[in-house]
Amino acid sequence: MCTFLLLGVVPKSSSQVAWSPEADFPKKSDLPRGGDSRPDISQLKDYGLVDSYLDSGAGEGEGLPQTAPVTVFSDQMEYHAGDHESDLKSFDSSQNHPLAPERAEEAAYPGAANHPGREEYSTPALPGDSSVVFIELPSDHAPDTLWLSYWPEFLKEQRALTPGITLPLTPTQGNFFEGNAGFKRYSVVFPAFSSPISFSLRNKRNYLFRYWTLNPGTQIRIRVDLEKGRMLFMGPSAPFFQAQYALTRMAEEQQFQAHPLMVTTDPDRILSDSLTDSLYQTSLALPNAVFPPMQFLLPSSPPDDLLDSLLRQSPSSDPAFKWIAGLGNDLSSVEKYQLEQKAWGEILLRTLPKMNLGRESLSQSEYREKFESWISAIPLPDSQWIDPVLLTGLNELILLRTQVRDQSLLEGTADLSSVLRERILGIYLLDNYKRLERGRDSLVRRVRENIESPWIADLIGDLDSKNAKGSPFYSGELLGLEGEPVSLEAFRGKSLVLTFWISGCKFCMKYYQRTLKPVFEHFRHRSDVQFIAINADRSPNSWKENALSDTYSHPDMLQLHEDSGQGILSYYKISAFPQKILLGPEFTIEQSTQTQYSPAELIRKIEEMTGNSANQLETNPK
Repeated sequence: MCTFLLLGVVPKSSSQVAWSPEADFPKKSDLPRGGDSRPDISQLKDYGLVDSYLDSGAGEGEGLPQTAPVTVFSDQMEYHAGDHESDLKSFDSSQNHPLAPERAEEAAYPGAANHPGREEYSTPALPGDSSVVFIELPSDHAPDTLWLSYWPEFLKEQRALTPGITLPLTPTQGNFFEGNAGFKRYSVVFPAFSSPISFSLRNKRNYLFRYWTLNPGTQIRIRVDLEKGRMLFMGPSAPFFQAQYALTRMAEEQQFQAHPLMVTTDPDRILSDSLTDSLYQTSLALPNAVFPPMQFLLPSSPPDDLLDSLLRQSPSSDPAFKWIAGLGNDLSSVEKYQLEQKAWGEILLRTLPKMNLGRESLSQSEYREKFESWISAIPLPDSQWIDPVLLTGLNELILLRTQVRDQSLLEGTADLSSVLRERILGIYLLDNYKRLERGRDSLVRRVRENIESPWIADLIGDLDSKNAKGSPFYSGELLGLEGEPVSLEAFRGKSLVLTFWISGCKFCMKYYQRTLKPVFEHFRHRSDVQFIAINADRSPNSWKENALSDTYSHPDMLQLHEDSGQGILSYYKISAFPQKILLGPEFTIEQSTQTQYSPAELIRKIEEMTGNSANQLETNPK
């Protein structure tokens, strides 16, 4: 089987924002939001977890989209993340209206509604000490809703980490008194805050901008002219926003100009069909200065030339830094520092996916010294605020550096500032919590010993208290095939196997066919074991046909649905698929996991859960 991965330009994902002058805006919460990374097995050695860590080929696809992401095509089992993080349905199901700010904030950060001082924001904040953002789009192209997401604190954009707060913005018609006749205006007034925050704006799945920085007291008007393909800025903060816009364009242009890179086990096979070969030959006939040709790499051959080219050039020589230094007096030193952080993040996200291809070579002496020299040029921030793009890049860098140095993660983060160290440890634990089993309790304890920030400690505590073995189970009501409400409380006393899936998820299909189907057939006549398939499609209308198709789950399983980001999905932070929860007869958690067991292993776990391990069956995993 031919396995290859492609490095190229991939559209960045987005979060959306919306506001109306009559609506309250949520207050800054004590809790943050976060990103995505996958550790190498060598990073687990300090915790004694190597044997329990299963290389399941996670492919969650959520979190901060990287400037140079890697698209992987393979036969490995992977996790599929539904791309519905910023959907309206991320709001708590008990809220009365999607614009209700208290409910929106409480859904993102449990307990935020009771945070001290919340009463200060009981009325709409107005321009002045607060920050205000106006967005204008041509009336002919203006959507009914834009989506704004913002993060007072950030780890990774993922529900299990720091999903942030997402709000819908609805427009009002512009007029000649405002100088925006022919445009629709979307307005956001933020309550007063003392530290920078990050925010993104999108139309459905297309971002207008992503992870831009908003400083206290910002006043900005942004006109997005879709027909002319440009943004215009006006107001006291215009120079800083113009610079953020220009820096984003510079990063995109560098990625646009890069060679496409394909890693494949068999280039000849890829080009064996006449159509693909014809397209490839046509690409070679184009001017190389305009269309850089595709580069092929074999996984079995260290990409020495690629590594040399990456390591020879100091990252500090990137033209973005010279450009930032020449911006003049329109920007403060703080704003220039913020731009530099974003530039460093773009460099890391553009470079590390390619550098990771040669991580085995980086451990060799001839490259090790060059690699250490290369990373020594990268500043490690010690400020409380870290740009989300930079944090995502630094997380990938520290994981790679730790592996190259053959260190544990605690050893690999020892030289970082406490702020950065806590964030890297927090991302690692929260991102991998459901992939770790043996040693998880020890890992949680050791990471928490190294974290002082209350918001990170609270995120870890919340996830652990709900998903740890022995935790009481919470379900609420789900939707049955006929639209009837179903409470899992009706099955108390049985051992439950809850499987979560979404339509279109090839990994859900593979795992069902490979493991869940034979395991269900093994237990289907047991009255003490109940299999329940829970679908998380955005619309309940799209799941019913698939639920009974024997593609994602067995038609004889109990088929239930929960809207994306609500109920049980929100409570247990389930946004990557497939995954499962095993419940014992006492209605407590036995296992909440993304690990894709073999049939024999899953049968063994269920038998142990029922207290009937003697009846376990050896099953062919094929």
